[in-house]
Amino acid sequence: MPLMTILMDETDKQVRITQQAMNTWEYAQLRADSDDYNVQTRADDGLGILKEQLTYYDPRVMEEEYQDYDYADPAGLVPHNPTEMPGLEIIKKRFMTRIGQWQLMGDRTTTLDSIDVTQRDVTYGSKAFGAKIEYTPQELRKITFAQANGNFAPVADLISQKMSAVRETYKKLINDVNSLGFPSLGVYGLHTHPNIPRSVSPYALGSARTADENIAVLTMMVNTILANSRQVRAAAPDTLILPIGLAQELNLQTRSTSSDISTLQFFLKNNKYIKGIESTPECDTFIHAYKRDASRLEAMIPMKMRQTMPITADASSGVYTTRFACEVSGVHVSRPYDHLILEGAYAA
Repeated sequence: MPLMTILMDETDKQVRITQQAMNTWEYAQLRADSDDYNVQTRADDGLGILKEQLTYYDPRVMEEEYQDYDYADPAGLVPHNPTEMPGLEIIKKRFMTRIGQWQLMGDRTTTLDSIDVTQRDVTYGSKAFGAKIEYTPQELRKITFAQANGNFAPVADLISQKMSAVRETYKKLINDVNSLGFPSLGVYGLHTHPNIPRSVSPYALGSARTADENIAVLTMMVNTILANSRQVRAAAPDTLILPIGLAQELNLQTRSTSSDISTLQFFLKNNKYIKGIESTPECDTFIHAYKRDASRLEAMIPMKMRQTMPITADASSGVYTTRFACEVSGVHVSRPYDHLILEGAYAA
């Protein structure tokens, strides 16, 4: 029961000392403070107490550093839909397109073509993922010892780090799904959605090209999206995602020998549509221009990470296991013509 208490508290991002442990700790303190309390211990117990007194738990934790998960952030490169629908297997979205136009009528009866709409459904899959953490008998003994002695520093650190590892790997999963997805499973990422138009760059951008040549290709991408959307202003792209290496080269390349403004700075200043330029490792050789708008694309997570009950114990090994689950559906693109992926834009 105490182990379950600690695990459940950590799920809520808190590690609280149980009342029973607190009572044990307070009782020990009262006895230690009493003048007539005589400590009788063996020599090895005394060494153990001395060792404990000479042990300092540094509150800082030196964790491995990971990349920024720009696609997993709800305010990042892909807006997130907050709706949860656990158990969902398929999500369908219906698209309607008008056909036909008004026609000139002559003096005599003219056969008019009907104005109508066509509709089609786009199907997205939803897949479940799972994870688990385990507590070995040795770790359980540490927890029991901590409860008996009121020293929760190492136990709290152990539990919080296991939970931190679960959250970190969950963020990586969402980042992978929202960026590249799993197209074979019907779960598409921002850069692998089948309906997004693609084109091939006339040449690789970078420091080997002049600033004007690099700017010309970036401008061409914006103009192509405007043309594909029939100049709909709401579809104008506002974001570019570049390969990290290309972003560095264009940021170091100056517009001219007489100016210290970089190629990217010049492009941002003179293009009225693009408001932000990002760079990610997922864009390795291509550039993605698009409209970052929650009404036009969204990441669907039918079930966010949650702990499944109950905590189970293996009778033979004594290992306690707690499992976690989530469901993902990838990135849903409502207006594909807001996008353009330019392949072959950078030679890494």
